[in-house]
This record gives sequence, structure tokens and C-alpha cells, in this order.
Amino acid sequence: MSSVVYYGILGVLIVAVIALVLVSIDSVFEKKHSKKKNGKRRRPLGENDVRVIKVSQKALMEFLYVSMADKQEQFFDIDPLDVSNIIDFDYENGKFIFCVYRSEDDEGNIIIPSDEIDLQQLMKTIPDTTTTLLADDRYRDYTKKELVKFSKKIKIK
Repeated sequence: MSSVVYYGILGVLIVAVIALVLVSIDSVFEKKHSKKKNGKRRRPLGENDVRVIKVSQKALMEFLYVSMADKQEQFFDIDPLDVSNIIDFDYENGKFIFCVYRSEDDEGNIIIPSDEIDLQQLMKTIPDTTTTLLADDRYRDYTKKELVKFSKKIKIK
């Protein structure tokens, strides 16, 4: 893969992560750091100090997953208590797939997604559902049969 394409994909991924940061950093950070450390909430910066966070692609993907899971209700227009999710990453191509499905049927039986649904293949075959996670039309509904079918197909352009 050419470095231009790789950096283009990485750039899109970084923009998506930044958008998620703006949407959900407070709730994710607050859960992790809700206790005061040494009685202080904030550590002031000196005039010549710069506080830095540098992370790997794996850490970006982790943050993306945590943010999506934390904000399922907003991103997927669902009640998070009624669904389960499955996710996968394609680190080489900078892709991420997050799927939600009902966790129980009408009789209260646990629903398990088909093992014929191959998330790595879906990332290759289905088109991106949105260009921005902030759009109202950011997700697309598929049937399980469609996802099984797409799991067996070659790339859709």
C-alpha cells in the first residue's frame, strides 16, 4: 500500500477520533478519573510546560471502541440495555466496524450472532456507512442474512 493512501486512511481515522473526543471525552474521562488524586482535581501547568498525550494506533482504536460503546444510544438510536455489540479492527487499513443487535428475542432467549458473519470480510465488502459520525445518517440497518451474504462476497465499490 502506498504511503499516501496509508496516511490518507490514518488521517480520516484521526479526524473520526477527534470528533469522538469532542462528543464524549467528558464521560469517558470522568469514569476513569472520578476520584481526586492527592486532594487535587487539576494540576496547573507552568508557563513553559506542555502536557502531552501520545498514543499508538492500538490506543486510538481502544478509545474509539470505548467511546462508541459509551455512546451507543446516541450513535445507534437504541436503548443500550436492549442490545449487545460485536466489533473488529483492521489495523493495516485503519478500519473499524461496530455492530449492535438485539441481545434477547421476544421470549427472553439470548441472541447470538451468526458465526457466518465475518467482520473482517464485512470491512472489505460493505461501503462505509458515513463520512462523519456526527451525521444523522451515520449507520445503516442490515439483516443478518445480508451480512452473511456480504461476508462471502468480494469487495463492493
